[in-house]
Amino acid sequence: MRRLTMIISILTLTLMAAVALAQPRSPGQGRRGNGPPKAAIDACKGKAARARCTIQTPRGTISGVCRVPPRIKVLACIPDSHRRGKPGQQR
Repeated sequence: MRRLTMIISILTLTLMAAVALAQPRSPGQGRRGNGPPKAAIDACKGKAARARCTIQTPRGTISGVCRVPPRIKVLACIPDSHRRGKPGQQR
């Protein structure tokens, strides 16, 4: 009986971990891999793709272009200094 309880506990924890990891990405969280920061999304509200945009940060103003980042279906201000493509590729 004790062994069965342990097996059920392990299976339950495994299932909970799988569900937590399967959550979809949401824009505006600003962490690497989780989409652009909310300020970048707000900077492009009401603008078209490829429109110029600026973001105010604690370190100063960042200029960029409104684009839709890969895997995120939201228009956001991508800084001009943002490197596109893989290392070694031409821009």
